[in-house]
Amino acid sequence: MHIVATLVIAVCWLVATWSALAGELVVIESTESTLKPGQIVDASAALTLPSGVHLKLLAEDGTVTNLKGPFSGLPPVAGTPGGVTKIKADGLVKALSRLMVGDAAGNQVLGVIRGGSMTKTTVIDLWAVDVQRSGDYCVLANAVPNISRSKRHKSVTLTLKTLPDDVKVSVRWPVGRNRMAWPGKMPLTDGGRYLAKLSDRSTVSKLMIHLVPVLPSDAHRVVWMAERGCSRQARALLARLH
Repeated sequence: MHIVATLVIAVCWLVATWSALAGELVVIESTESTLKPGQIVDASAALTLPSGVHLKLLAEDGTVTNLKGPFSGLPPVAGTPGGVTKIKADGLVKALSRLMVGDAAGNQVLGVIRGGSMTKTTVIDLWAVDVQRSGDYCVLANAVPNISRSKRHKSVTLTLKTLPDDVKVSVRWPVGRNRMAWPGKMPLTDGGRYLAKLSDRSTVSKLMIHLVPVLPSDAHRVVWMAERGCSRQARALLARLH
């Protein structure tokens, strides 16, 4: 009797331990009507997917799981829950869900990804800074980003100027190229503000640069970028998670 009781206690402990470690998952892509992108699901609860259904789940450590129906059982989860460097304290799963679904006021940063609505080619160069488009741009702190323009049929001069100190750099942009490296003479700083002007355009673009630090996974980068206003890049990176 004592042995049976011990076994029951052991089983209960194992179940409780699995539930605690499994944690939560967030749906990032789904063709199942009952599972919406941004929805949080319990990793210790069984899922049933009919034939032809695709589901992409993300765990607290940034691990991505792809499931295709028919499927029935617990979602396979790798890794263990962990903190998120430089991301709000509610953790990766909840932060990503909030950005996809919206906060209490209904503000939505990333929107949702439904089957096939966003492709890996949405942004050809994820880290490129479009000098013709004002806005926030996130670039990797340990890499030189590209700058881009929409037309490449002629040679132009690009002038970059820092704010508020007005340090100015001008470079020639050769014909036939719509991308080139960020000018080496213009330092990149986190939170740096720049004005960009092409000689064949009358408008001036206002750029805000954010340097993305080393983070545990691309999922962590998605949240970090979205929270700093780089929502277009964050959506593209989210679509590439696999």
